[in-house]
Amino acid sequence: MNPFSIINPSTDEKICQVEEGTKSDPDKAIETAEKGFQYDSPWRKSDPAAHAQLICKLADLRLHVVGYLA
Repeated sequence: MNPFSIINPSTDEKICQVEEGTKSDPDKAIETAEKGFQYDSPWRKSDPAAHAQLICKLADLRLHVVGYLA
């Protein structure tokens, strides 16, 4: 893997360090998403209210980092 820093261009502040993706990463992401839709997956078996709670948490996290990305 090849790590690199994400820099805020307006302040030159380092936001975080991430690993460079590989050619197989998109395939892994698609496989994982497909598993979530399988009949016996934990996601399909879980309560829709739990889904909503997780999605709201993701939205909150996105709002938390949007200042770094703006």
